[in-house]
Amino acid sequence: MPTITNAKLILTKLSGLPEKVEIKVTYNAVFSDCERTLSPNLKFRETIKIVGVDILPPIEQGLLDILPAQDITVPSSGSLTVSRTRTALALRTLLQEDPGPDPDEIRCKISIAYVGASTPVVSASANALPLAG
Repeated sequence: MPTITNAKLILTKLSGLPEKVEIKVTYNAVFSDCERTLSPNLKFRETIKIVGVDILPPIEQGLLDILPAQDITVPSSGSLTVSRTRTALALRTLLQEDPGPDPDEIRCKISIAYVGASTPVVSASANALPLAG
């Protein structure tokens, strides 16, 4: 089963486009020797969801499916770690999960599933980040 390490979510308000935010997700997908052996027939698909988080009470609400699912290829030789970086631009208003001037707490949820499987085999979240204004 693959593992996900070093998951990070970076949200950057663009100075030239104040209504836009760059969403950047980075992480490592780490595969096993067994998955490498099976990789010609075993395919993996990454899904990343952007969610808002209300701290009290802790409730997650879906915000964006802005990063389309992508297949991940298991390396045929060398390192079993695949470094992933995904970016997208979103309107700031789409990341508004709290009414009023409170900062929004945004998290990404990363999952990797076998292609054809209905449930992920591994998932991870990057820490919630406050996004002001």
